[in-house]
Amino acid sequence: YLVNNSLQPCVDFAIWGPFRTRIVKRLKFTGRVLNEHGILESREVLGPPTILQWNACHRVMKTGFLMADILDLGGLDEHYDKINDYYSQYGEEAWLLIYQADTRFRQERMEQIGFEIDLECEKADPPIELTYQQKWRKAWGRGLKDNEWWAKQLVDPARALLLKIAQSKNVIAGDVRTAG
Repeated sequence: YLVNNSLQPCVDFAIWGPFRTRIVKRLKFTGRVLNEHGILESREVLGPPTILQWNACHRVMKTGFLMADILDLGGLDEHYDKINDYYSQYGEEAWLLIYQADTRFRQERMEQIGFEIDLECEKADPPIELTYQQKWRKAWGRGLKDNEWWAKQLVDPARALLLKIAQSKNVIAGDVRTAG
């Protein structure tokens, strides 16, 4: 679906993970869903509560992206390592902030970089045509190496949080939540 519609490769770890039937009872849903009476209800979906659950979700995403030939193994492993390195450095206390930055990376930053790549290709003389895979693999790699973005979204707020310079309410925006 993503490839056929030229959409950015992104999955929401709040609903994309292993053993969905086991954890669905703990998850809340955002959006409109039909209840048992056929009436639409609003529900909230929460993301993985721990790095272990995030790792499981990442494995599912990795398998899907590799099977669909969307992203390559190196880029997916680099992403996995980056998030786990941040967790090793900042710990459980900063998990929500780490997850917030990762979600923003996959959902927002990738879209921005994809747009930048489209503009670069159009402005090139002659214009460059990239395949879906070329575009998003390039965006993924560029985003993972964007240390300025990661510092603003994660490193600086995590340091402020852990040094007690800032409270979590000042660095956690509330746009993502975990089930834990």
